[in-house]
Amino acid sequence: MKWILFVLLCTVYAAGETPPPEPAALENLQAQLFANYDENKAQEVPSRPTAYLTIDDGPSEEVTARILDVLKEHDVKATFFVLPHEEVDHLYERILAEGHAIGNHSYSHDYTRLYAADDGAFFREDITQAAAWLADRFGHKTTLFRFPGGSWSWDAAIIAQRKEILAELGYRVFDWDVSTGDTDPSSAGKDPNALISNAMSPSGAQDKRIILMHDSADKQATAEALPELINRLRAEGYGFATLEQY
Repeated sequence: MKWILFVLLCTVYAAGETPPPEPAALENLQAQLFANYDENKAQEVPSRPTAYLTIDDGPSEEVTARILDVLKEHDVKATFFVLPHEEVDHLYERILAEGHAIGNHSYSHDYTRLYAADDGAFFREDITQAAAWLADRFGHKTTLFRFPGGSWSWDAAIIAQRKEILAELGYRVFDWDVSTGDTDPSSAGKDPNALISNAMSPSGAQDKRIILMHDSADKQATAEALPELINRLRAEGYGFATLEQY
């Protein structure tokens, strides 16, 4: 039943149409996806100042593999808020095999429809479709969610309603404390030194610091900045963990 619903959803979405709301079926699917979620998967919460590296919008062949190489070399775990991309299954598999966390970042990443002033039916279906894609393709279940664009970028009432939906579906929502600025369209967004400076501001250790970066195909500067960023964070006394440990 789960697979049938997933195929139907994909067929309708591919046609560019909003699927008819089926709340009961969707909620049943979500319950199945989380039925065997391992609550013990989260390790002990770190006791030292901790940096949570979070990487959105990938994976991509051009950047994600480079980021994973850096993380492996420096023995750092990160959280990837992924989108459904074709022909890079090996990267999703590598992310999971190397002990990183994967979070739901929506299926469509369509700001207009996800944050429309309506009853949230499209939002619910989109998030559930993304969960089904991860579960059916990789056997992976997640309770981590990040709003595309961040929660504070949109109307507060709409976000409050969407958070209620996410709570019903069993998700924890994470924004970020500081951004590398790698989506800046100016030259600064492609300057590794600028990205490091952004991520280290404000200076001085904080107990928890969630850092935003991206691994879409044009984010080469992010991969270039990552080794020095890790070194700088460690020099300030930070350890690293995934958001499953937050």
